[in-house]
Amino acid sequence: MNITWVKFMDLMRDVAATQNLDVDSYQVLAPQRRRLCEAMNASTSYAWRFHLWPETVFLTRALFTQAAGAEPIYLIERGFDLLEAYTEDPTASWEAGTDPKVLPIREAQGRHYVQGAAVADSIDGEALFYSVRLAPPRFGADERSASVTYEPGQCIYDPATGEGWRCHRAHSAQSVTATWDHWRSGVAYTNETRLRGGVLFGCNSAHTGAADNEPAFGADWTDYWPSSAIKYWSPQRLPEYLRTAVVMGARAWMETGIAAVMQQAMQDELLWQVQQCRVLRRQGVTTGGALSRL
Repeated sequence: MNITWVKFMDLMRDVAATQNLDVDSYQVLAPQRRRLCEAMNASTSYAWRFHLWPETVFLTRALFTQAAGAEPIYLIERGFDLLEAYTEDPTASWEAGTDPKVLPIREAQGRHYVQGAAVADSIDGEALFYSVRLAPPRFGADERSASVTYEPGQCIYDPATGEGWRCHRAHSAQSVTATWDHWRSGVAYTNETRLRGGVLFGCNSAHTGAADNEPAFGADWTDYWPSSAIKYWSPQRLPEYLRTAVVMGARAWMETGIAAVMQQAMQDELLWQVQQCRVLRRQGVTTGGALSRL
């Protein structure tokens, strides 16, 4: 089942309306935009982590790649939560009615460790599979500037498209990607840009999407989606089904600045969405995440 994603400007328009502000009539200037973004980020973060939504949980075989002496290039958008590490594909195990072997995870000095070793592709020769919760969308109040050097995590928006973006790789003067879509199996690719794990991968060789060439997952993925072609900006969108809760929470945050009040304002809507999610799962419908790796 495909879902709808909400762009930055559409979400800001909704939140601004709760404060009787009209984004399209220039009532929202830079100070108001920053305050709106603060409220949107607070409520989005809470909604994102309220439940393991299908679109937030993701299965991957690699978290980053790193050449000797170079900074790591993350294959998942930074800010993710590492949930589990397995020595076998958990999807295959679950489908076979067995439990996959889980490895213990701990954190030290800001990095993830599995069985005491820094996160890698394998431990003692065993290939690893990681279950992660992707980083929540984060929104910025400023337009991109060609004169600014951006660091990972900094956020901007594009007024021409209404899209929000977060810096994925440090750079200066790199533009955002005009055309992109989600990666899907069975689709023919030539030189397209596709989103997987919150990161935009650039294709450099014609092929048809399949398990063995899935970006950051398939055995041969680097032959088609080289890490050097990973884009510098990641798009920031919210699943449509979280929209109402986020707007309600942002309104409460704008009016009180109190986290507990914001969370209470979102509670009923989020609980209802959790129930809907469970109904879909009982019906065998998945919309993304760890089970389908979309």
